[in-house]
Amino acid sequence: MAKTGPKPIPIETRIRRKLKPVWCEPFSDWCYEWQGGTTKRDRGYGTIGTTYKGPKLLVHRVMWELKHGKIPHGLTIDHLCKNTRCCNTDHMRLMTSGANALAGNGPAAQNARKTHCINGHLLSGENLYEWRGRRGCNICRRASARLQKESEVTMQKLLRDISE
Repeated sequence: MAKTGPKPIPIETRIRRKLKPVWCEPFSDWCYEWQGGTTKRDRGYGTIGTTYKGPKLLVHRVMWELKHGKIPHGLTIDHLCKNTRCCNTDHMRLMTSGANALAGNGPAAQNARKTHCINGHLLSGENLYEWRGRRGCNICRRASARLQKESEVTMQKLLRDISE
């Protein structure tokens, strides 16, 4: 006679047991915050195992797919509420990875939103240069090159004076 264990609990039920409603001010609505395991020690995305010692899935992706179907290739989920543990699909949208990175608060997004350099020069038109995916200020670049040239000339003079 074959042994039978308890029936497996559906993943949606397992997920819903570990969600905690947290008020989300930007939406005047509830974030359903994951209380289980996460990536990056409580600062990342919620994860749930599929089987004992099996692969882990990202909870917000599972919830999206349960409600909306498969996530199309090339798209990722953006948390509009900026809460990576939120599983409320009303707080999510699909977008490309690049657009998602620029919508966030990481260094790439912060730099892309800058309108002026650290010295206050406008980053647009003739004053903007782009090199290897980075943006910069032409006024500051020229000033830096001028200082570099002046320091090289000064160093050459010093070396000449020492050797004489």
